[in-house]
Parts: sequence; structure tokens; C-alpha cells
Amino acid sequence: MEGYALVELGLKPLEFRRLTLSEFMQMLKLQREQKKQEYIRRAELVTIVINACGMNLKKGVEVKDLLGFDPYKKATEPITKETAAEDLALLKQKLGGESSGR
Repeated sequence: MEGYALVELGLKPLEFRRLTLSEFMQMLKLQREQKKQEYIRRAELVTIVINACGMNLKKGVEVKDLLGFDPYKKATEPITKETAAEDLALLKQKLGGESSGR
């Protein structure tokens, strides 16, 4: 964990030791979210340049084409244990019963 603190967050060892685990995890989560947003902004700029230049494309390029996911789609609610169990039961029913465990 100290490696993440030194490399990703730029913390000094003394600063890292003063943090609680929850504070460290929150900082790491926020740092990764910030990097993701920068990545999305760069993809938006590249999309603008590609579409402005034309490049004889039949269809314009979208941000989701470059990223592989749609950054504008709202996040769905987290999966609970109950919904996961229901989904698993439904999947087993569709596939024809219990698995052999191999």
C-alpha cells in the first residue's frame, strides 16, 4: 500500500503513516476518479479533432468508440446479495439446472 501512496498520491512516508486506512482509500479513489476524468477529456478532444478533419469517414467518431465504454451513461445502482442470488438462480434455471462444480 505504501507503493500506491508514494507513486499515485505523491505522499511522503510520514504523511502516509499518519493516514487511517479509510482516509487512504478515499484519497486513492478520488485520485483514480480524477485520472479517469482527464482520460475522458482527452478522448473528447481527440474526437473533435478527428471529426473536424473529416478523414473521409462515413460515420463520425464518438467518445465511446475511442474509450470502449460510454462515459456519459449514468452508473447503475450497486448489486446487492439478494439481486445477485436471484440473477444466479434465474441463470441456472435458463441453463438447465445446477452445475457439477468442475
